[in-house]
Amino acid sequence: SAHPVNRDSAVKIKTVADLLPFFVNDSLAFEPGAKMQYSNAGFALLGLVIEKASGQNYFEYVKEHIFKPAGMMNTDSYERDKNTPNLALGYMRMNDRGMPDPSVPLRENTSIRPTKGSSAGGGYSTVEDMLKFSLALYGHKLLTPKYTEIVTTGKVEATGPDRKYGYGFGDSVIQG
Repeated sequence: SAHPVNRDSAVKIKTVADLLPFFVNDSLAFEPGAKMQYSNAGFALLGLVIEKASGQNYFEYVKEHIFKPAGMMNTDSYERDKNTPNLALGYMRMNDRGMPDPSVPLRENTSIRPTKGSSAGGGYSTVEDMLKFSLALYGHKLLTPKYTEIVTTGKVEATGPDRKYGYGFGDSVIQG
């Protein structure tokens, strides 16, 4: 979903369900299975599925079942009103309508970040924690070998030859 987010709407987003109004009335871009197109709305819905299936809030589920077993101590969902030491700032060129515009001056993206991250983004991490995630995933601390293979193997053609998109993972062959 490519809906612009402005300061007023961003401060109201505190739960994964708060994202629904941004896309719930959108029509399908194409018949499911016909092609692939990345979708933040899809990841927002996935977060809601996780909440429904687990009975836990998305953020607590991810902390308990991914970050903690992987030993990721410097990873979480960004919260606007929480002090996060050493948090890097993002920058953007966005016009008053909330659309990307290369002609406007570069400015911090803090005004459009949600109050709290979501299953579609808004997380932060470190290089060390990302390595811990990779080691935990491929060391089968997060999923069984069967499910690790399922999620990381490409399913649909992505951008360019020998590139496929899996379940949130890119699968590429580079120089053989």
